[in-house]
Amino acid sequence: MSKTMKGSVQTCSIICLVVLLGFVPALTSCGYIGFGKDSSSEDPAVSDPAACDYKASARPGFVSGGSRPVVRRANLPPPVFRRTPEVERELKTFTERKRKSIAATLQRSKTHREEMAKIFEREGVPVEMLNLAMIESGFRPDARSRAGAVGMWQFVKSTARIYGLIVNLIEDQRLDPMLSTVAAAKHLRDLYDAYQDWHLALAAYNAGTAAVDRAILSAGTRDFWQLARRGLLREETRKFVPRFIATSLVNSSLMDNNLASNGLVNDNLAENLSRRAHG
Repeated sequence: MSKTMKGSVQTCSIICLVVLLGFVPALTSCGYIGFGKDSSSEDPAVSDPAACDYKASARPGFVSGGSRPVVRRANLPPPVFRRTPEVERELKTFTERKRKSIAATLQRSKTHREEMAKIFEREGVPVEMLNLAMIESGFRPDARSRAGAVGMWQFVKSTARIYGLIVNLIEDQRLDPMLSTVAAAKHLRDLYDAYQDWHLALAAYNAGTAAVDRAILSAGTRDFWQLARRGLLREETRKFVPRFIATSLVNSSLMDNNLASNGLVNDNLAENLSRRAHG
């Protein structure tokens, strides 16, 4: 074989190797896992087929690496929640045992909350959904879970990458409060678009879409409370949704009465919540 032919073969081999190495990570990162969940807790089948579409930029909510005009998206409807017995139990826990920690978390949230609210408004996601960051991480940008979830919104690597966040040995954009909030808003919007119901979107946020789809199929209903009370969702998810509702009510009460900003959380919190329930 001539030197020229040998050189051509070597060059071709190198190019093929580079292409192969670039394609493998795309395959291994394919999957859709709920926030704060590792792969062992999710259905082994891919819950969201769109997550395996390698034309990722065509997916709704995908964050591209390049610059583009900021376009305000149509507003999703605000959440409407009932004070069920499950919510009342969570409220009792907050008012009796967690009042000071709630106020401290709200104080911590002030660092980024205004900018986070603007991001949610731009994406058309109700600002009430920011309370998810409170129960996921306490608004701590550097929060880490044993399951490998990172950041204020507790993204696992696969979901973070689906929404355009860079996660590698050099850079982890899950730790960036603003970039991760953009991704979270888009993720929440996709979940609402899938279920047209905030209760189910929250359940999928916690457990993953496969678990919620399986429960709906088994029960023949899309009512979250029926799914929960019939034990078709795992205990963590059954508690997660009422905990979010209770958190939203508590935060709203604290802000309305300026208790969080003053660092004062006392029996007035329980009184205010009781008045809201009967007012």
